[in-house]
Amino acid sequence: MANLVKHPEVQQKLRHEVDAVVDSSGLIRIQEEDLARMPYLKAVVLESLRRHPPVPFVLRHVMKGEDAAKALGVPCIPDGGATVNFLVGKISRDPAA
Repeated sequence: MANLVKHPEVQQKLRHEVDAVVDSSGLIRIQEEDLARMPYLKAVVLESLRRHPPVPFVLRHVMKGEDAAKALGVPCIPDGGATVNFLVGKISRDPAA
């Protein structure tokens, strides 16, 4: 919501899209099937989730193996495996990704 306030042109474009879908009675009753006709709303929501993920990091357990070590860029993984912490917020803001 804060980003919509910071960028009124995005807010205005989003409002025009919602107004085009709202029925003529003036009551805002958007049904699930109406969402398919609002691609800009979908883009705004997905961009918001990319910039501000609901979960800041994801933990994964990686078993020992040369392929896994090579993919993670480490020399080796211990016999019991290792827990890897992926910072979702950092990955989504990396220009290389």
